[in-house]
Amino acid sequence: MANQFENSTMKQNRETYVGDKDPWTKQRQGKGVYTFQNSFFQYQGEWVDGKKHGQGILRMKDGTFYEGQFIEGEIEGYGKMIYANGNSYVGNFHLGEREGQGEFRAKIGEVYSGEWCQNYKHGKGKK
Repeated sequence: MANQFENSTMKQNRETYVGDKDPWTKQRQGKGVYTFQNSFFQYQGEWVDGKKHGQGILRMKDGTFYEGQFIEGEIEGYGKMIYANGNSYVGNFHLGEREGQGEFRAKIGEVYSGEWCQNYKHGKGKK
């Protein structure tokens, strides 16, 4: 069975997208790689109705990257963030922030495993 989505390359204002798109709506749909206009971000992964949705990797120009779940364009659900300074976080995210259960590891050796709220250690956890 043929792929119902077209594969295309779109360039607008120095933005680039290489991947699947819906032939009717022309929106990103399926899998593809999108480099944002400012070239600070690149997303590789799944798309639904033109939004990052499903599994993907978001890379930043400084070397930071996130790999995990996206919902309607937002970092949402379970994933891992590796920061440019060598720190890392593996766990749950809500609207791009650490939220719920997760483990933070600092490059210098500090480890915190526990609860997070709006990007801050919150509730029960172990250092």
